[in-house]
Parts: sequence; structure tokens; C-alpha cells
Amino acid sequence: MLSNLSLPWWAYALMGTGLCVFIALIAITIHRNRGMHRSLFASPYALWMMIFTIVPVILIAYYAFTDSSGAFTLDNFRSFWDSNYESNKIILDAMGEAGQAYISRGTVNVDTLVYSLWMAFQCTVICLLLGYPAAYILSQKQFNTSRTMVVLFILPMWVNILIRTLATVALFDFLNLPLGEGALVFGMVYNFLPFMIYPIYNTLQKMDHNLIEAAQDLGA
Repeated sequence: MLSNLSLPWWAYALMGTGLCVFIALIAITIHRNRGMHRSLFASPYALWMMIFTIVPVILIAYYAFTDSSGAFTLDNFRSFWDSNYESNKIILDAMGEAGQAYISRGTVNVDTLVYSLWMAFQCTVICLLLGYPAAYILSQKQFNTSRTMVVLFILPMWVNILIRTLATVALFDFLNLPLGEGALVFGMVYNFLPFMIYPIYNTLQKMDHNLIEAAQDLGA
């Protein structure tokens, strides 16, 4: 199916125009600075962002409001709220209004979205409950091994998230534990807990503790 997917003509024109503008800006910058400037070393990243981030987002918006022929439509959003929308259209076209009694509204997509949000909420709450105390302990000056512990938290992030997830599945298989919703929450917390700890740790570490002592002197 992906092999039959072709981009609209304006997508190629947009990428070509962006590439030309990108090259022109580099040439202008080199001319003004009379040579290479350190900011130009970020140019490959800017080009990557333009081609693989900005253009795909525009294409997503385009395909969301168009059908297979390129005409404007809102059927994609109807299909999202009603997973049986396309099959219902076929039944109605074949049987007319008489077939409407046999049509049931599908909510597969909506149920999946609600379930995903619920799992994300659980993961966020658990990561906050575990991450804030850990970040607070690491930020204390009395905790002499805080730098070592920070490195230990960083080490799992050096491994690809897919490999870590597969390792978690293998661990549950080894312990003969069921791979249910609890295993899913455990895997999400394991993968995203460092992303909760480090921002809190950096913020707490930069706080002026003299302000805390002054607040305690004033009765806080």
C-alpha cells in the first residue's frame, strides 16, 4: 500500500524551494561573514528538521483533509469517531435506509485514544511519585554519591528504547509473570522515569538554599 502512495506536486515544490532557500541563506551568511561561521555547523540539523519534520507535518495536515483523489473531505475525522463509518457507507449505499437498523456505531478508535490517555496518565503519576523524591535526594549536598547515582540513571538511556522494552518482556517471561496492563505500565515507567528525574533534579540543584533557610527563620 505504501508503494502506491505518491506525494502531491506541491510537496516536491516545497522541498525544492526550501532547499534552494537553505543554500541561498548559507551563501549569504558566508558572504557577509567573509568565511565560515560557527553557526553554519548547525545547518545540516536545520536542513534535517525542514525535510523530516516540517514537511511531514504539512503532509499530515494535507492528507487529513483530503481523500484518495485529493479533494477536500472530512470523512477521515468521521472515520476516527466512528470506526465502522466506511463499512456503514457501503451498507447504506447497498440497502438504503432499510439497512440503517443493522448498522452499529463503532468506537474502536475513540476507545483506543481514551485507553492510551489513561495509560499515559498512570505512567506520569507513577513517574512523578517515584521521580520527585529521587531527584530531591540527589540534589541534597549531604548526599555524597549523587553524581554516581546520576550516572547510574543515565546508563539505561544509552540503550535503545526498543531493546529495553524487549528486555523487559524477557524479564517478565523469565519470572513467569503475565504480560498484562501492569507489565505495560511497568515498562513505560522504566523507560520514562529518567525523563522525570533529571528536569526536577536540575531545577532543585539550582535552587538557592539560602532562601529556604531564610523562609524557615521567618516561620515557614
